[in-house]
Amino acid sequence: MDIKKLYGTNKEKESDGAFVPIGGGVEVKVKRAGASNKDFAFDQAKMLRPFSKQISTGTIDTDVLVGINISLFARHIITDWKGITEDGKPVKFSKEKFVEYAKEYPDFFNEIFSAAHDMQNFKDAEDVETVKKPVNSTAIA
Repeated sequence: MDIKKLYGTNKEKESDGAFVPIGGGVEVKVKRAGASNKDFAFDQAKMLRPFSKQISTGTIDTDVLVGINISLFARHIITDWKGITEDGKPVKFSKEKFVEYAKEYPDFFNEIFSAAHDMQNFKDAEDVETVKKPVNSTAIA
């Protein structure tokens, strides 16, 4: 398998964001989370530095870690959404509303966290199809 097709991504989608369906007709526009997002990676390192000892010993309070991640995602990852309603009325995207929902609905944040880390969401459509389909009958596991 061509390594570019297997591991390559669309750098524009990574930096500008891509709409990703997360369920229930909701789509979120996310940038790629990780080292390729330099602003995210720099801010993440800065925000986690005071907790380095707790992280290395596994004693960091998970609520603190989740709070840091929500803040990082509001600043650097999520940029828009479609299909979110509250009491039957559409909810316009804002970073403040994202933070509110992420804190109130942890599974909502978990879906966005997963979407932003999933390399497949930042590939070109033809590359995703190539990876999904076996090349020949011996490629089926």
